Amino acid sequence: MLLKITNTSKIAGLAIFLGWQDVRQSYRRSSIGPYWLTIGMAVQIGALAVVFGFVLRNNLAEYLPFVATGIIFWTFISTFLIESCQAFIAAEAIMRQIPLSPWVFVGRVIWRNLSTLAHNAIILPFVMLLNLGALNANLVLELPAIFLVSFSLLPLGISFAISTARFRDLSPIVISGVGIMFYALPILWQPSLLPEKIAFYLLGLNPVYHCLQVLRLPVLGKIPTAENWIGVIVFALLNWLIALALLKMSKRKLTLWL
Repeated sequence: MLLKITNTSKIAGLAIFLGWQDVRQSYRRSSIGPYWLTIGMAVQIGALAVVFGFVLRNNLAEYLPFVATGIIFWTFISTFLIESCQAFIAAEAIMRQIPLSPWVFVGRVIWRNLSTLAHNAIILPFVMLLNLGALNANLVLELPAIFLVSFSLLPLGISFAISTARFRDLSPIVISGVGIMFYALPILWQPSLLPEKIAFYLLGLNPVYHCLQVLRLPVLGKIPTAENWIGVIVFALLNWLIALALLKMSKRKLTLWL
């Protein structure tokens, strides 16, 4: 048991180190580094909130925080899904020479995106100034929510990385699917706009929606529903079962596919 904990901590430590190196290399010699992403994100949120706020006739003080949380957390989820497809392919040279755990390379991707999320989260306090009444003790649920969603996405990233190593066409399919899902999820529109029956099929059965709600609602001063928490937990369990099965099947073939 102690050996497993030690191995897990080593894998996590290496994944964090590689993730930090990716962030540092991406913005080497840049004056403000990853904050360029934060500036771009802030401009995008402001533009979308103003345009769709007028189109949908929403109160900007309430709509801007809704859009900001939706875009920031959706960017975290969607970017991880897209980048995880290339996790093993990008690390081909390392995987062929050093027998490292596959979890290192997907952990690297999720840590890189958690770092970006932390930078983008700087926007949220300024946005919430428009709606200070929404800030309350429910905000303490945000850290458990981030942990639970990351825990559910990590094995999904492994499944995507293995599948893409074997079938290279999966990556553009995931990119297209993520693009479509942006409009199918309540990022720019309120879930209450949908009829109850359609909302059940489009949102209630969509685990990514529950991940988004679990991340978003505490920042907006609300408590995610039991359905949201259960949806994410079931999503995590299924992802772990599939990932472990795929790892077992591809253990000896993975480097041959790269």
